[in-house]
Amino acid sequence: EAYQAYCRGRFFWGRFSRPWVEKAMACFYEAAALDPRYALPHAGLADAFLVAALAGALPPGEAWALAAESSERALALGADIPEPHVSAGFLRLFRDWDWDGAERELRLAVDLAPESTAPHQWLGLVLDLRGRREEAASALRRAQEGDPLSLVVLALAGLHAAFGADHEGELAHARRALELDPHQLLGHWAVGGALQNLGRHDEALEEHRRAFDLAPDSAFVRPVLARSLALAGRPDDARALVVAAEASPYQLATVHLALGEVERAEDLLAEAARRKDPWIVILDVDPMMRPLRGR
Repeated sequence: EAYQAYCRGRFFWGRFSRPWVEKAMACFYEAAALDPRYALPHAGLADAFLVAALAGALPPGEAWALAAESSERALALGADIPEPHVSAGFLRLFRDWDWDGAERELRLAVDLAPESTAPHQWLGLVLDLRGRREEAASALRRAQEGDPLSLVVLALAGLHAAFGADHEGELAHARRALELDPHQLLGHWAVGGALQNLGRHDEALEEHRRAFDLAPDSAFVRPVLARSLALAGRPDDARALVVAAEASPYQLATVHLALGEVERAEDLLAEAARRKDPWIVILDVDPMMRPLRGR
């Protein structure tokens, strides 16, 4: 019963919008209550708190404290399985900005379960963020071999293409993710981002409207749609959408860059760094931040 509750939680976690992450948390808590010595639900909770921070559902400081507590519990119960090390790697990356520590935890997870998808996919992301693209591509290929139908793997493969300015490849991965689940915001977000990077702003706006319709209360999707509105030549609508948005300062910075308000974007990025906004770790490779390169 605990295992089944945990598996339900992982399914819900992979859908990423706030209501689904809340359902995932409930399943992880149920699994932990059913079996107090079971490590996996605590690793799941740590990962869920990370997604809550990325989605703007929790302030980063609060999310990191809760994730750390769950991660430590998972490691205490299951240091010999990969999932607690994946969660620890997330914390090293997003909370501590400890690139070496994040990579070390994820490589340990790979060593513990070479056939498991998650360690390879997240190692691929860390290597991408470190600029080691060939190694990242190899890790992501291993992840795709392990789970060719994973929306998360497809999204990360799309990001890999985006970081390398291969936006046709980015769009292809995003469309595959959308084909697998047209009712999940991740696919529409990814397709819209790829279309933006290709300069197809009207089409991107339509995809991001669909993502917004799927999660209208999401603090993450609101600035995504606002940026699309700005790039599609609708600055007033973009500003109206983010006037009172409780979004990450990093995501708001992308909107102001699209509006041509560079100084405001720089101020928001400084705030993102002060608040340990999890999105700040992609700054060096994010296509949305190209206008700031070299400043």
